[in-house]
Amino acid sequence: MNEQTSIRPLSFSRLSSGLAITLLAAGLFGATVPTAVAGDNEQISAALKQSDFGFNVLREGDAIGHHSIDFTRRGDDLIVDVNIDLEVKFAFITVYRYTHRNQEIWRDGKLQSINTQTDDDGTKHWVKGQATAQGFALNSDSGNAVLPSDVLPSSYWHPDTPKAEALLNTQTGELAQINVAASATKSDLPMPWGPQVARGFEVSGDVDLNLWYDDQGCLLKMNFAAPGDGSLIDYVPARHPAASSGPSLAGYPLIGDCLRLEMTSIQSSSH
Repeated sequence: MNEQTSIRPLSFSRLSSGLAITLLAAGLFGATVPTAVAGDNEQISAALKQSDFGFNVLREGDAIGHHSIDFTRRGDDLIVDVNIDLEVKFAFITVYRYTHRNQEIWRDGKLQSINTQTDDDGTKHWVKGQATAQGFALNSDSGNAVLPSDVLPSSYWHPDTPKAEALLNTQTGELAQINVAASATKSDLPMPWGPQVARGFEVSGDVDLNLWYDDQGCLLKMNFAAPGDGSLIDYVPARHPAASSGPSLAGYPLIGDCLRLEMTSIQSSSH
């Protein structure tokens, strides 16, 4: 039985041949270079270079896609490009495919614009937003709204994400209400390159997931249980910040030490 479920805030769902899976619309990544989404969203760039942030996405230990987040400085602006590519196969047949392209422009610590295109296995979504004097004006296939000027998108890279009470769903344009509970202590988080000191945050409300950030505010890991079958969806870093200066972002005031560091490739011993 094949069934397409409705899209929930910050997530997408699909039941196909008994396979239930839900993944966050924040970003993912696979073996091939993503192609640009057709349409009028020409600002969104394809992922043609090594990503600044990279996460392999696993379902119960099996690779199903990737999440990349690239940062570029342009004058006083920070350009953030999020690329999601996901493909689920069953018996060598692709039963689900998902792509998401998101470009954010930040200035003086605030989101200036957002422009996204999503293809959820043939169902298209789009979001466009612009900072105005009245707030953050948003248009999407779900409708129009004016959001608070300090709204944060659901791309999770921003170190202030754990402080948020609501997030802009970058797939649907909806405002998701959340509650965030921080772990009482930091812990050593197992990473491909060895243990990493991090603090965990449990997010609940319109979205349920776990996030981990290091002392510099870098997003290290996230996971959640897929509704339907409860399978574990795990984001495993493919790159992590090295202690070297990143000249293109050096001194940028928005997010501190995390993006002043270059990213280096991490070769995993297992595949």
